Amino acid sequence: MSTLKRSEATTARVASTPSNPGAPWAPVERTRDGVPEVTVHWVAENLDVGGSVVIDVREPHERNDALGHVADSELVPLATLEAAATHWDRATPV
Repeated sequence: MSTLKRSEATTARVASTPSNPGAPWAPVERTRDGVPEVTVHWVAENLDVGGSVVIDVREPHERNDALGHVADSELVPLATLEAAATHWDRATPV
């Protein structure tokens, strides 16, 4: 998640969730490189809505730096993401 100037991103809607098929669940901005991101402001305002889980894929030393992290987010370093995802509830938005 990063903060982007509106001119650097386009706003789209993400796919539906298993618990609410057909309904977009968050505004997604795409970086100049096409990477989809949900803004930090949206996450802060909507984290508890719908039982969402925020996954932080940074390394532990990155999570604990000056930028901090989202409270109650789950730390899953990117190298372990695929294995960790096999244990997640598929009905919970991530």
